[in-house]
Amino acid sequence: LVVTGGLAGTTVTLGGDITDLGAITLNASGSAGSIVASFGDDALVQTNNADAISITGGAGTTDVVHADMTGTDTGSFTMTGVETLHIHSSGTTATNTVNLANVSGVTELILDDEGGTAEDVTITGYSGHSVTLGQDNGSSTDVDLDAVTVTLTQTVTSGTSDTANVTLEVTGATNGLTNAVTIAADGMETINLTVFDDEGTSTGNDHNIAVTNTNTNAATINVTGADTNGDLTLSGVAASVTTIAAGSFAGDLVVNASARGSDAMTITAGTGADTIAMENVADVLTGGAGTESDELVVTFAGTGGATVIDLSSTTDQITLFNGVANSA
Repeated sequence: LVVTGGLAGTTVTLGGDITDLGAITLNASGSAGSIVASFGDDALVQTNNADAISITGGAGTTDVVHADMTGTDTGSFTMTGVETLHIHSSGTTATNTVNLANVSGVTELILDDEGGTAEDVTITGYSGHSVTLGQDNGSSTDVDLDAVTVTLTQTVTSGTSDTANVTLEVTGATNGLTNAVTIAADGMETINLTVFDDEGTSTGNDHNIAVTNTNTNAATINVTGADTNGDLTLSGVAASVTTIAAGSFAGDLVVNASARGSDAMTITAGTGADTIAMENVADVLTGGAGTESDELVVTFAGTGGATVIDLSSTTDQITLFNGVANSA
């Protein structure tokens, strides 16, 4: 299929789903605008060169390819000039795998369950792409991605400055407080979590996220988001994560003792009503700005030594932790 002509700034939506299970060429390089194309159930699958899939977007900047997946592997299909790849992952108990090895030009990868039962997604060939979980449509037709594991797999994992970029849009059926999503970002030193701004509504979308990371290098989780009603619970934090930086986060941040390990961490809260657990004498915990009250949960096991808390201090408010001086 070849798409040509058109006007700059316009979008051509191809009617119906592409359902052929074989070689497919979709070429819109001669189009002055953008295209929207949809692949039906498991049609975006290339098993070998005999059924090669090649997709080329238009000259515009809003090209979108949708793909319904029900427990398949895209294989190493080729795609260039398409800015958004929207994966609808649902329907089975098998993991859906999206191979980005031969994909270039994608600026956003959206994952949702299209209203069905969400399934795990593995992204191979990942290299810092922006990944959005769920889609907020500004109405009751929002589609989420919950109770799954999203695995981001790099081609090369030996670097020291690898980054994962994830936007949390709609991740749970019950305000995001149940059905946690696990983000597996092995080998990455920086995990950027952006909480979607729900257009200033009074409800917002809350999120329950666990981050796993088998990394020998220290890792940092950065949390941002301007929605005061969009809260984030980090229900699991990998042992490699030594820093959680949420100073500019407007929602409520929760990091309970059950989520983190006992190694020393540096955690900076945002402007919401945050709850942070302290488990190590060397923890560096900083409450955020704003008028909301933060909650510090002090947890330790051992000798039962004294803990001295000075709430009048504007610097170090815990000077003795389990009988050990804390100068952090």
